[in-house]
Amino acid sequence: MGPLPYASATASAWRTETYSAATVVHIGGSGESTSLASAGDTLCIGRSDRLTLLARDATNPTAGSMAAYIAPRFATGWMVGDVRLAALCDAMTGAVTGTEMIINGGFDTGFANWQAGTNASLSVVAGKMRVASPSDAWVIAEQNIAAVVGQTYAVAANANKGTAGSGVIRCWGVEGAPVDRTATSSIDFSQIWQVTAALATATVQLQVRPVAGSSGQYAEFDNISMRPGSADRSYNGVPLAVMGTTPIQRTAVATGGMVEWSGFATTAWLEQPFSARLQFGSGPLSMPLVFRAGEGSGTETLVSRDSTSTGARWRLLLTGGGALQLVAADGTNTVSATTAATYRDGARREVVPVLNRSLTRLEIWVDGELAATAALGSLGSLDNAAATLRVGLDQQGANPATTCAIAMLRITASEMSPAQIRRSAADMRPVLAGQPIFLAGGPGVTALSRCPLTDRVAAFTAAGSNLIRGLVRFAFHTSTTIASATSNNHKAGSLCGGTLLIGTAAQAAALIDALPGKEAILTAGPRPVGGGFVARGVTTDATPLDLAPRVFVGERETVLVEARIIGRVVGAADTERLSYVRRATYYRDAGGAITLQGSVQASGTDTEVTGTADATLAIVGDWVAARVTGVTGKRIRWDSTFTVTRISEETSYAA
Repeated sequence: MGPLPYASATASAWRTETYSAATVVHIGGSGESTSLASAGDTLCIGRSDRLTLLARDATNPTAGSMAAYIAPRFATGWMVGDVRLAALCDAMTGAVTGTEMIINGGFDTGFANWQAGTNASLSVVAGKMRVASPSDAWVIAEQNIAAVVGQTYAVAANANKGTAGSGVIRCWGVEGAPVDRTATSSIDFSQIWQVTAALATATVQLQVRPVAGSSGQYAEFDNISMRPGSADRSYNGVPLAVMGTTPIQRTAVATGGMVEWSGFATTAWLEQPFSARLQFGSGPLSMPLVFRAGEGSGTETLVSRDSTSTGARWRLLLTGGGALQLVAADGTNTVSATTAATYRDGARREVVPVLNRSLTRLEIWVDGELAATAALGSLGSLDNAAATLRVGLDQQGANPATTCAIAMLRITASEMSPAQIRRSAADMRPVLAGQPIFLAGGPGVTALSRCPLTDRVAAFTAAGSNLIRGLVRFAFHTSTTIASATSNNHKAGSLCGGTLLIGTAAQAAALIDALPGKEAILTAGPRPVGGGFVARGVTTDATPLDLAPRVFVGERETVLVEARIIGRVVGAADTERLSYVRRATYYRDAGGAITLQGSVQASGTDTEVTGTADATLAIVGDWVAARVTGVTGKRIRWDSTFTVTRISEETSYAA
């Protein structure tokens, strides 16, 4: 990223980063990246299965970056840092009941209802089904399960390899390739994973088999389960299973809008079995979610990670009086934060509970405002090897969220900063109001374009074009809205102001507002005011660093460069508070090098705690850079906002 070079230049003059699903887990998805666009400080990545919005934190990319996924069947909202769960964010609506779909998965009645494949030998030994092979041939035991097309299911099982090389559980009839889980130990493993019933079939086939190398080898299986669930759209893929005997309702707040889950009761809740991914130890926790509550008088459980016996736990409750309460306990010490305000008015809100280890306190944020805090005191580790995660009911089977509707639950092992919480709240406001959030057309994005005037993004698909601002889709264009287009296969395009240009599989088309920029003002908000480009970098010691990107100076140019430079120590406390304003004039004659006219001038008073810290402007080859000097032993994030006034013979001519 940076200005186009005038001549050959070193790569350090540009700020370069490599983004891939392998190295940046926040990109998400199993498909390929098809297109890129930059929208302000957000990188938009078109994928073959989704649109990813990535706001990367260069100083702390794992714990500090934000990502959001927008796809035809799900939209996550902003997820921050080390994401452990993103659920209740799918587009599917209707009632769903936690019916166990595997018959005799615990093998309490022998191996009844399990069909043996050719040459497979089935038996039940010590309560487990043993599948043996008379040779090294592929043998199976299976069940066929009637499924709802497009529904995600939570599949769980215990398995061990027995005497075989491994034991395999496979699901057929699901989206993508058949999904396998493999046991390679003679000790039982327990796993839960998610599959989605394929559009081409309404049957999922679950098979178990040994990978046998010789006659008589076997593998063992137990506690096989399959229930409807809420998919985990984070990169972990561990779903919440629907539990109980009465239905939970999934209702869209508006056409194409967010889907709420409601109808929680002692006979209807969501649950994830023990997952090591939710063992946060003595680390931080953030848990943004959307909820609304009606009138009621009892305590209601929104989210709880706990066990039936005494142990470490954390949970978010709605009190009988309507206040929100965050509770955390390590098995000995218990801390709780309760809001003074109450919320039983039926309004939708984004709530962000934070266990902030840096500030040693619990926090509850509501719609971007800090609503409650409580000191952590001596609170220790929250690990609990017996804990499950529940939504809508506690682990003791009490306090159901009977008056509540819940959506877009995200759990991370990171502390969301106040700035991130406020950004999420701002972007969620139109979502809470019911604006569409799912990608239309698709599923893949073929091309992207960003409008520099409004930061709107056009996402082109094989079935039409989406116009997106923030987290919402405010327009979708096909041949229905663009009379000149006969094909909805949109392969390329450009969006700027009130004009949308589209290259379809059949022709080029244009959509032009009668009043240019009308939708930018009425639908996408006012034009943002920029302050020049921003250069960034990180120092960890007192070695000078040239920030990038930089200001290019060409031949026959005179350039006035003004830079406002600020540095902050990474973490909860800024112990340096660095700021500098620098101004300098540079010129470059034909065939010559860049020359500083006079000296770099300081404007105002520098602020710094350590006197050896500094910032200035410096010539680096064909460029002018902001050169910063940090402090030994401190990780400092630097930003420099440049204002550049340039006169060049290419653009200005004297008489």
